[in-house]
Amino acid sequence: MFQLQDPQLLQMLEKSLRKFLPESLKVYGTVFHMNQGNMFKLKALVDKWPDFNTVVVRPQEQEMTDDFDHYTNTYQIYSKDPKNCQEFLGTSDVINWKQHLQIQSSQSSLDEKIHSLAAIKQVKVKQSQCILYMMPKTARRLLPSLPEANNFTPKTGKPKFIMGTLQKPGSFIRELNTTQLMTVKDKVPAKMFQLQGPQLLQMLEKSLRKFLPEALKVYGTVFHMNQGNPFKLKALVDKWPDFNTVVVRPQEQEMVDNWDHYTNTYQIYSKDPKNCQELLGSPEVINWKQHLQIQSSQSNLNEVIQNLAASKSFKVKHTERFLYAELDTVKKLIPSLLDVNNLPPGDGKPKAINQEMFKLSSLDVTHAALVNKFWHFGGNEKSQRFIERCIQKFPTFCLLGPEGNPVCWDLMDQTGEIRMAGTLPEYRKQGLISYVIYIQTQALKNLGFPIYSHTDKNNKIMQKMSYNLHHIRMPCTWNQWYCVPL
Repeated sequence: MFQLQDPQLLQMLEKSLRKFLPESLKVYGTVFHMNQGNMFKLKALVDKWPDFNTVVVRPQEQEMTDDFDHYTNTYQIYSKDPKNCQEFLGTSDVINWKQHLQIQSSQSSLDEKIHSLAAIKQVKVKQSQCILYMMPKTARRLLPSLPEANNFTPKTGKPKFIMGTLQKPGSFIRELNTTQLMTVKDKVPAKMFQLQGPQLLQMLEKSLRKFLPEALKVYGTVFHMNQGNPFKLKALVDKWPDFNTVVVRPQEQEMVDNWDHYTNTYQIYSKDPKNCQELLGSPEVINWKQHLQIQSSQSNLNEVIQNLAASKSFKVKHTERFLYAELDTVKKLIPSLLDVNNLPPGDGKPKAINQEMFKLSSLDVTHAALVNKFWHFGGNEKSQRFIERCIQKFPTFCLLGPEGNPVCWDLMDQTGEIRMAGTLPEYRKQGLISYVIYIQTQALKNLGFPIYSHTDKNNKIMQKMSYNLHHIRMPCTWNQWYCVPL
């Protein structure tokens, strides 16, 4: 965000805004008068310069001393890209959302973003939409391309006033939107809002670190959203920045198959699990008409999810497993969990393998059927499609046997978790999977990724392997709820 202070820059802004008339008219008129002496001591902010997307004209902070004076606390906004200006307008340096205020614009397309921001900031909105007029001479000078400007034929008779604005017959019309916002003290209906823009998602990632390990599944997902978001996920919060509940889910356009619960998967973290049922029951948050999965590092969400499933007429299968995080990940993210007296012995390296017989490699999509065959949660067409996507989007590791085909492998899912490890039966008990996971762990550490995984509570072999590789068992568990409509 930049303030344009120099007179030359303000004149450049005025000239530039003319190109976007009539949608920029309210801001253009304000900047015009700023260049004529700036009687109201306003300032102009842009998101970037000179190729700005959004302009906000507002009073100086020293003029806005009365939090309840929305007449003074008025903002004029123009955006070339109304759908993507929410992050800029949500910044406290741009708009003081703690005050009663007004936003004015000649763009009705800003309405959705202003209402979304108002909901996030917990303010009540009253929108007014009025007719906007321009005198014919002004229109001819500024907007000669408009038919109404050149085809105006004056008529005899006196000018008349409509809604307090001098109007002559034939003057062209645009809509003016005035939005008045006031701080809300009463309860806001349960709703969640999408965090858009890299800055907000980075803030969410940083905030989730404070609630590890219970937030680990959501934290890992948001981390990878900030690394390019390969699965095109979106993050919803109940409020911002002091959220209680976060839901990460696919975009609606990705969830086209009502029976594909591998795609229709939701990651949830809540600071207040007992009171998030209303939020999770909203169809805008979870599509309860589909087969779906909910995943979380919080087993105490079980009661809420079971209640919701009962009210929505769903059958639920709850799977709970041990959750592990790699030692260096714990040191970096959750050092309070380290007990130096109970650290695993040794150096965390696996035993050597026959590197002449087994060659380290990576998987390609043609190997998805093999992974699918041995994956506990897979074995069907939809799971194979999900595995193919994981192979395409994230690093994979495998060992090729003497015939050049994978005999042992490991992948990552859309949350960045190490998953779907497997070894062909005839190659088991040779330490191959330990070797692959160790190599994968070293590679992911070099990329700065958080490293975590889960293990079945009855799988003693994998639990021992995790211990030997210095993967630390978390005090919370890995949870998945497979939900099917009855």
